[in-house]
Amino acid sequence: MAGEVPDTDCAGQSADTASLSELQALLARVTRLEDEHAIIDTLHRYGQAADEGDDQAWSNLFVEDGVFLCLDRDENVLLREQGRPALAQWLRNFRANEVRITKHCVLAPVLRIDGERALVNSYLTRISENPDPYAPPFLLLMGRYRDELVKDADGQWRFTQRTAQTEAPLRAPLTPDAD
Repeated sequence: MAGEVPDTDCAGQSADTASLSELQALLARVTRLEDEHAIIDTLHRYGQAADEGDDQAWSNLFVEDGVFLCLDRDENVLLREQGRPALAQWLRNFRANEVRITKHCVLAPVLRIDGERALVNSYLTRISENPDPYAPPFLLLMGRYRDELVKDADGQWRFTQRTAQTEAPLRAPLTPDAD
């Protein structure tokens, strides 16, 4: 009859016959998928908060004593900030010097989750508005992120350390009078 819940699933098994171990395995798979989704959400919220200049949202993606590290291609340290207040201040200063609209993009994240900890490697690009209003946006930089995250008691995945390594130098767009 319509509205009744069937006694069996599509394989003909009774819902009552699912073993505890099968239910635990299902719960583990669902939890992993939820964690993967939450981590990827953290990666995307990072770029949006940075581009919008939302220093509180951006710094809250880190644990209280989280570290943001920037490296050049040769792994020389360009910047190291630690702790939410310092991170928020850095973003305020960084955005105050921005004159163009830019967009941070994270690409191809590879996640390794181990319980309440995760390692993520991904590519980063930063696209910039062109100073010439009639020219298209351009690729400002490319590189990679190496992230370490933990899952807080509130279920939020936060960076313990985010390392941004620039693999191509910051460049202005090529113009006819440029070298």
